Amino acid sequence: MSDKEINFDRDDLFTVESSRWSREDFLGGVEVFPEVEKAAASGRRSFPMFDYFQVDGFHSFWKSLPTVKDSDVLDSGALPHRKLISHMLPLEEFKVLQGLTVGSRFNSMIATSELNAIIVRLPDDVKKVVKDVQEKSEDMEKSLKLLRSLRSLYKRAESDEDQEWIKKEGVEARAKAEADQKALEVAEASLDPTFTQHDSAVRYAVRETLKTTTQKLQSISDAQEAFGASWGLGVGSPTDLPLAAQLEIARTLLNDPMLQKIATMAGRVQRIADKAKRTQTKQAFDEIVGVTTGDRIGDLIGGERIRFAHPVLSAELFSRLLDHKAIIWKKEGTKPEGRGPMIAVIDSSGSMATAHGKEQRIVWAKAVALALHKEAIARKQPFVYIHFSGPGQMAEEVFEGKVGEEAKLMRHSRTFYGGGTEYIQTFDRCLVHLGEQQFEKADVVFISDGEFPLTAPQYAPKIEQFKAGLKARRAKCYGVYTGGYGGTTFKSFCDACWGVDPGLMDGSDVGVLQEMFGEIPS
Repeated sequence: MSDKEINFDRDDLFTVESSRWSREDFLGGVEVFPEVEKAAASGRRSFPMFDYFQVDGFHSFWKSLPTVKDSDVLDSGALPHRKLISHMLPLEEFKVLQGLTVGSRFNSMIATSELNAIIVRLPDDVKKVVKDVQEKSEDMEKSLKLLRSLRSLYKRAESDEDQEWIKKEGVEARAKAEADQKALEVAEASLDPTFTQHDSAVRYAVRETLKTTTQKLQSISDAQEAFGASWGLGVGSPTDLPLAAQLEIARTLLNDPMLQKIATMAGRVQRIADKAKRTQTKQAFDEIVGVTTGDRIGDLIGGERIRFAHPVLSAELFSRLLDHKAIIWKKEGTKPEGRGPMIAVIDSSGSMATAHGKEQRIVWAKAVALALHKEAIARKQPFVYIHFSGPGQMAEEVFEGKVGEEAKLMRHSRTFYGGGTEYIQTFDRCLVHLGEQQFEKADVVFISDGEFPLTAPQYAPKIEQFKAGLKARRAKCYGVYTGGYGGTTFKSFCDACWGVDPGLMDGSDVGVLQEMFGEIPS
């Protein structure tokens, strides 16, 4: 699309009220969004004036209360656009979509790039009459433009001979314009009856396009939110990120299935975490010191939780819960220290992606890391994100919660080694940060499905060094063992730990997430 292909000065070609400045601003967005021009090239095959429809669509999405002009002030070629916009604005699906687009230039451009889907869904009879009207309208405009040019030439003619020639050309041009006008009137006469005849089909085309566009935008928005790029969300959400950078992030998310899985899971984890935070009280921090019996479902040990998945064992467990005889964690309270930086240490060993839950374990772990990143942002504290596997396999990034870090967070979230599991290197890395004053009251979270013989004598000094580093900074350490419910590795160095297998996808992780995010001070 270029300024030669669209006449921004012709108000009668635009169905929705807009200024010349906002139309040109839309053109600037098209230069960044090639998807819009690609859609326009396709749309013109059925709607020769499709570019104008895109401008109307953009202003319908972008403005909170778009105003549709009366038919009598519009060019004939714009009338089909008015009919489609008039079908669109009252629909509930449009109002839902507007919840994502109003005031958001980025989301409005994405929605505009989807308008071509309306044309694709329209009945052939409707597309045929629209094409006929718009082609005749363009023919008429060309004839009128020629007449205006000939009049101007006639006034500037320097000889009678030139005037005579121009007059002759003018007579032919006027006859052509009159013929074009009649042809346009005939084509226009079919417009209303055709739209009326196919009213249900037209509404379906508009409604389905709005639905799919909302789904696409919601998917992008959820992923943006998961990775800290909240600039696309809500009405009028501000952002300092350039439009081109926003689009690049959206493309990355749309083209990377793993990031989409992580983002989807992160949304679920965040909802559970938010609920846990809302119900969090200022009670003492509970440290697991052993097991006992009782009826608190949230405190059930892993071996008991897994019984919920068995039809017979679950009934037996419920019976013992009623008798206060289920096996639960015994906890002791200590004062929470938190509200410092967050450090997430994620196991990227092969089993995290090849267990019976396929990629579910690593996806779950990285989703939890994104929730911890959000927690760090809420605290206005740094977030250290570490991936580790076998010896020498470790990657780290530090995030400050600033605009522009979204792409880096996505790149780091892709990290995966697929090797073994070796914890000692992560202790050394964490100790480097714990040696810094700004990591006072930090919270460290380990997530892994791998066992490591930390109880062996040669590792005792390192464990004690790590625990001393935590104590010196008044920091806390949490561990989530994702290999099931029998992990013991974390007990040697974590203040609290849980066991779960996200690969089961049975919802058993809900209690773990609620407890963990409830324990982590906000």
